[in-house]
Amino acid sequence: MRPHLLSARPLPCLTSKLTRFPGFIMLFGCHIATAKLAKKIQTGNLRVIAFLETLASTTHDTNLFKVDVSIATPTMLHFVLHGVFKENDGRTEKLIRTFSRSFVTVPCGTGMVIINDMLTISNAGYELRKNAFNSGAPTPSPSPVPPAPTRTVPPNVAPGAPTPFLTPEQIQMVEKFTTESGMNSKFSHKCLQENDWDYQRAAQVFTSLQSQGKIPQEAFEKVIV
Repeated sequence: MRPHLLSARPLPCLTSKLTRFPGFIMLFGCHIATAKLAKKIQTGNLRVIAFLETLASTTHDTNLFKVDVSIATPTMLHFVLHGVFKENDGRTEKLIRTFSRSFVTVPCGTGMVIINDMLTISNAGYELRKNAFNSGAPTPSPSPVPPAPTRTVPPNVAPGAPTPFLTPEQIQMVEKFTTESGMNSKFSHKCLQENDWDYQRAAQVFTSLQSQGKIPQEAFEKVIV
């Protein structure tokens, strides 16, 4: 997915910092230290839910919601929800912001679970501010949906057999391996799967291949929205 380009010219409303959104880092005009960024990462169900509870109350314009799907395989789905919102506070003029929320999900049982959730917030540009929350604005027509890809059977699975899903333990292994190796969740999942979910063996293989320079750079590239 191509990252959004951030303008170097300050926006008129940029002086309003995200004080009502604790835990966020301003991306404009500052250098972000790796250690500071790492402190903003929330891991585990309870910590993520507790963090979301600290966010300000907001109202969204559902007419401007857009969804981008970048990866859709039998073992992983990555999609990004884009939209605009305003804060529900006592100010007469509501500040309109944009958001992009990136989800990485994997199958679990008959449903799916979120293994990575990244929320990016910025101030809306002029066009978005003009069109947002306009009752007369036309509802966007749905984008054409491409035919769903044929569900393939992974290697070593007999034809007709049910496709294996990740267990909660395997999901935790992927999260831990992603954190410790620095690779993204896709390559972490692949490394564990190819080593029969033996964590120690997967770690040894990763260390060996990394020392030989055989791990592609894309394995360490994070999705930026």
